[in-house]
Amino acid sequence: MVRNKADQGRTSFNAIRLSACMMVKDEEEMLPRCLASIRDEVDEIVVVDTGSTDRTVEIALSFGARVFHHPWANDFSLHRNQSISYSSGEWIFIIDADEEYRPSRERSLREEVVLAEQKGIDTLVLRVENFQSEGRETVCSDSIRAFRKNGRICYEGIVHNKLVGFGNPGGSLGRIVHYGYDRGMASARKKFERTATLLRKQIAENPENAAAHMYLSASHEALEQHEDTLREARIAVDLVEAQGISNHQYVRAYYSAARALLLKKQYDEAETFCDRAEARFGAQIDILAARTMIRFQKKDWTGVATFGTRYRQNLENYRNFTSEKILTHIATYGDAWKILGWMGTAKIQLGQLEEGEALYRQSLEVSPDQELLHRHAGLTLISAGHVGRARPYLEEARRLSRTGKDSRVVEALFKTAVLMKDPSLGERSVRDALALPGESSPWLLDLSEFAFRHGDTRIAFLVLTGLVADDEGNIPARLRLARLLVLMGMIEEAVRECDALLRLLSLPRDRTLASLQDLADLFRDIGKIRDASGDADDGLVAGDIARLLTEPPACQAAPETR
Repeated sequence: MVRNKADQGRTSFNAIRLSACMMVKDEEEMLPRCLASIRDEVDEIVVVDTGSTDRTVEIALSFGARVFHHPWANDFSLHRNQSISYSSGEWIFIIDADEEYRPSRERSLREEVVLAEQKGIDTLVLRVENFQSEGRETVCSDSIRAFRKNGRICYEGIVHNKLVGFGNPGGSLGRIVHYGYDRGMASARKKFERTATLLRKQIAENPENAAAHMYLSASHEALEQHEDTLREARIAVDLVEAQGISNHQYVRAYYSAARALLLKKQYDEAETFCDRAEARFGAQIDILAARTMIRFQKKDWTGVATFGTRYRQNLENYRNFTSEKILTHIATYGDAWKILGWMGTAKIQLGQLEEGEALYRQSLEVSPDQELLHRHAGLTLISAGHVGRARPYLEEARRLSRTGKDSRVVEALFKTAVLMKDPSLGERSVRDALALPGESSPWLLDLSEFAFRHGDTRIAFLVLTGLVADDEGNIPARLRLARLLVLMGMIEEAVRECDALLRLLSLPRDRTLASLQDLADLFRDIGKIRDASGDADDGLVAGDIARLLTEPPACQAAPETR
C-alpha cells in the first residue's frame, strides 16, 4: 500500500503494542491508584504476584490485568524479568504498585514511545518523584522505565535492580510519583529490613560493590540512622574514586556523607565531600544545596546567597529539561523552598531587607510547610530588629500551628506586643505563654522581666499573677510581683506578698509594721535568705524592693532587672 506524504515515515500510534509490567505483593491500598493511572496508556497490564494475602490479585484482575503467581525468591530482578517474559508488547513500561504515572501535557506515553521508535531510541528515562514526610519532602531520581522488548534489555541485581543491555536512551516528559517512602515508620522499618538484608548479602559477596554501599547508606538515611549512613557513604565514596566511576548517580553517596556530617555539625569535613564530588562530577544540584546549608550554618551570608543562586539555576534547568542529559538522583529536588528561605535570611542579615522579604514570598509560594516558613521568617526579622515586619509572619505561624503554640513564636509575639505597645496582643500572648504545656517558670519569668525592663508593668503583672496562680509556692514570681506592686503604689498588696514569702521561707511573721522602713527590712531579710540559698537574682530583687520603699522617688535609680 502506498502511503500519502503525511503518513510517510510516520509510525502509527496503534502500530506499537505497549505492555505495563509489574511485580506486587500485598498492595491492595496503593494498587488501584497505580492501575487507574496506566490503564488508558498501555495495551496490556502484566502482573507477577509474589504471594499476596490481601485483595491485590482481585484488584489487578478488576483492571483487566493478566496475573501470574511466583513465590518471592529474594531477587527483585528475577521477578521483574518474569513479568517481562509474560508480556506481548513490543515496548515495556515498568511501574510499581505504590507509584502513579502522570503524563506530560505535550504527549501521552504511547506518543513518546512512537517518537522513540522514529529516532532509533531503545529506552526512555522518566523522572520518579519520591514523596516523603507526609508529602513535605520530594526526592527525584531519573529511572529508565520504558524500553524496547528485544531480548537483550533486562534487569540484574537482587535488590535495587539495574537495567542492562540498552544502547540509546532518550528522555520522557512524563513522570512517576512514588508514594512508597511516605507510608509511616512501621512500613519504612519493614522495607529497611528487607532491603538492607539483600544489600548486605551483595556486600558479603563483593565488598567492593560501591552501589550496594551507597544504597545501604540511603536505607540507613531513610531511618535517620546518621552514623550508619555516614559509614556506608564513606565506603561508597572511596570505592567510587578508587574504581574511577563516573556515573553521576553516585553523587548521592557524597551528598549523604555531607548531610550526615552537617547533622553532626562537622561543617569543614562536610565541605570536603562537596569538594570531592565537584572535582569528579562538576557542580551538581545536591552538592550546591549542601554548600548552601554549610554556609547557612556558618553564618556566611554572602556564601548562602551565592551558592543558593547557583542551586536554583541548576534546579530550574533540570526541571525544564535544559540541563545536561545524564541519569541522576536529586535528594534536594523539593528543597527549593528551604534554599529560598535561607537566602531570604541571608539577605536580611546583609541588610538587604526588601530582597530578603521577596525571597521569603517566593519560598511561601512553593513551601509545603507554611507554618515553619512563617515562623522562620518572623523570628529572623524580629531578631534583626524589624519588629513591625516580623509581626504578620509570626501571626500567621501562630494561626497555622498544628500541634499547639510554638514557644518561640509566643515569645516573639509577646515581645512584639511590648515593643509596639499593643495591649490586646500583649494580653493574648500572656494567655498563650501561660497555657503552653511544660513551659518552665524561668522562661515565663524572663518574659515578665522583658516587659518590666521596657516599662510595660501591666503585661509583666499579668505574667506574674498567672505564675503565682498556677504555683502559690513560686518564690521568684512572688518577689517580682511584690516589686511591681510597690512600683505601682499598691503597698497593702505588697504586704500580703511579703507575708506569703515569709510563710514559704519559714521566717517569723509576727512583726508589727509601723512604717515602710519596717517592710523594707523584711524584704532585706528575705533577700539575705535567698542569697544564702544560692538565689542571687532573688536577693537583688528583694534589695530593689527595699530601696523602692525607703528612698524618695526623686532619688531612686531604675530598679535592677533580672
